[in-house]
Amino acid sequence: LLTTIDKGIQAIVYSSKAGEETWHLLSDLMCNELCQGDDPPFIIQEQKTVLASVLAVMSAVFSSQAELDYIKIEKNTPLISSLIQVLQHLEDCQKKPAENSERSDAEESSRPVISEEDLHLKILQDVCCEFLSNVLLEMTKLPV
Repeated sequence: LLTTIDKGIQAIVYSSKAGEETWHLLSDLMCNELCQGDDPPFIIQEQKTVLASVLAVMSAVFSSQAELDYIKIEKNTPLISSLIQVLQHLEDCQKKPAENSERSDAEESSRPVISEEDLHLKILQDVCCEFLSNVLLEMTKLPV
């Protein structure tokens, strides 16, 4: 909901206190609840709208407050792993329809079917790629 209301996102982004609280909450949610290492790839299909919303808010906070201490990427390395995991699972989800097309209808109905045109998965992919790109760009600025 916050990602669709300009005033809501601005209140978070422009207030370092609200931004920090939001960052910690969403980072914990992202790394410890939504993206666990043993999650199967199809979990992305079930959580795509929540993940896209969480990542959109985190991306906005990261972009606007990247210079603040709590957002420094060296303090948020599990986030990079979670972002990469989401992208890997997205790739797996997109491969499944082609692999499943040879199976019987009964087998296909027991697994989530993901169409290539799934708008929510596309949004999640775009948000995740943009956020990871910003994180990696920020990492290149770190002193060696």
